[in-house]
Amino acid sequence: MDKSKLIKQLMFAGILFAISVPMLLTFFPIVEFEPLDGSFEEKKQPELNFDSLYYCKYQKSMEEYLNDNTGGRPYLVRINNQLDFWMFEKANANSVVIGKDNYLYEQSYIDAYYGTDFIGEDVIRSKMKKLAQVTDSLNKRGVQLLVAFAPGKGSFYPEFFPDELKSKKQRTNYAAYKEAFEKSDVPFIDFRAWFASMKATSKYPLFPKGGIHWSSYGEVLAGDSLIHFINGLTTESQLNSIQIDAVNPSPYAYNRDEDIEESMNLLFNMDDGTLGYPDFRPVKHSAERTTQVLTIADSYFWGMYHWGAEDYFNNSPFWYYNREIYPESFTKQTFVSNLVDLAYEVEKNDVVLIMFTDANLKDFAYDFIERLYEEYCLNGREIREKRIAKIIQDIHNTPGWLASIKKQAKQEGISLEEALRKNAVYMMVKEDRK
Repeated sequence: MDKSKLIKQLMFAGILFAISVPMLLTFFPIVEFEPLDGSFEEKKQPELNFDSLYYCKYQKSMEEYLNDNTGGRPYLVRINNQLDFWMFEKANANSVVIGKDNYLYEQSYIDAYYGTDFIGEDVIRSKMKKLAQVTDSLNKRGVQLLVAFAPGKGSFYPEFFPDELKSKKQRTNYAAYKEAFEKSDVPFIDFRAWFASMKATSKYPLFPKGGIHWSSYGEVLAGDSLIHFINGLTTESQLNSIQIDAVNPSPYAYNRDEDIEESMNLLFNMDDGTLGYPDFRPVKHSAERTTQVLTIADSYFWGMYHWGAEDYFNNSPFWYYNREIYPESFTKQTFVSNLVDLAYEVEKNDVVLIMFTDANLKDFAYDFIERLYEEYCLNGREIREKRIAKIIQDIHNTPGWLASIKKQAKQEGISLEEALRKNAVYMMVKEDRK
């Protein structure tokens, strides 16, 4: 047989085999592939009926379904992403920016560094005025408030920004807020400035190349500092302190130290450099009780919450982006917006910690400050309590209603007073939603 003809036949057979593999794996999934990282909407197989055919929906839906359920799809996606990364320095992940030496960023952190997301002096001044009054109101009720600025990947490593994204630096939310806090009496801790001061001397990176959050090493240092600061705010209660026994060097990234890289779904790992992973343990405090700390924060607190919720923070509540309530949301999604008596929930704690990275200062604390300001300074709580008292009085004046609530209290094992308030709040919310 002609040698060139044989080569052509082998090439044709190879191509035919390559394009047949996904189809074969679709029907015979004998190989298990590592799932893709990230959040995806699972496409369901479309239903074949008259409407889907008549309105030309079936074909498009089936194409999407087959595309997402092709055999070996995770591996094929990783090959495609790896080729895009190698050849075009392109990241197939939402808002991810590839910097020099493969330092990874998200666009919002670059915007925060240059000030393109600046919300203006008036907005910050108004927020700070409300925060000062809220802090004073909480202090009168025995609750301390602490604000912490977490560092940002962009502000920590601006030297690795890609040249095409470099811009003229303007006024930033961080600079404006820092000036305002320095002039106020609200306690705050600036981790961004602290990390910058340690950048040249830190034995291990405080930010990883492939992650958007502070490194595991930097996170433990920040957690230790944060606990010491909180313990300085309270006298009757304390938090366990952190004892670092050793720091283990590693050429590979673990935990959240490669969260952006993982979102890119590449075939091969990037070079992570040498990272430090602390071995640490809690040192029991000697106070009569453990401080309760309500934390309102972004994802920079997640790592601390995972390793510190039980050992250091006494299983205190974490309001993620002032939206979801943890630990409750681990079992059933629970929202801050559904809390009727916000001030009551806040006052269960000894300390309120508000912590956000510079990329989220444009939405600092979200509406937490505004809601408490309304509660304490605009008589929102007083008005609500009068409504609740009126409904409770109506219940007492209605024998049948009162009897059913007494029965409910007995069944739930709670006091009559608690059951009355619970039902009154329910009725008030029901009225508000009409």
